[in-house]
Parts: sequence; C-alpha cells; structure tokens
Amino acid sequence: MNAPQPLSRKDPDAALIISLLGPWGVDRMYLGQIGLGLLKMLTLGGLGIWWLIDLFQIRDLAKQVNTDRGYNP
Repeated sequence: MNAPQPLSRKDPDAALIISLLGPWGVDRMYLGQIGLGLLKMLTLGGLGIWWLIDLFQIRDLAKQVNTDRGYNP
C-alpha cells in the first residue's frame, strides 16, 4: 500500500507572484483553498476588491498555511 503523501510547504514569495492571477482564484487554489479559489474565480476576484486585499495578505496566508500544516516558520 502507498503511504499518504505529506502536503508540500507553500512558498510565500511564490504565492505573491501567483496572486497576480488572483482574479481567477489561482492564489487561493495554490494554498489549498479550492472552494475560495472557485468563488474568487466566479466573482472575478470579488470585482477586484478581494484580489486587491489578497495582494497584501497572501504572503501571511501562505505562512499561516505552513504553520497549520506543521512546518516551522
């Protein structure tokens, strides 16, 4: 049997670069937040407002995901 693969660490700088595709929800999907990514895609980044806010928060969100998964900061 195959052992479950550990979730990979998310690079905050990569998340920032990917957030340029924010209106399509790619940044949230990268962080494993598929539902929010799809919602963001359907609303085109919350008509740009959600995307703009995420530009400033995405690095901290990536760090939080890593902390939640047990990776040391």
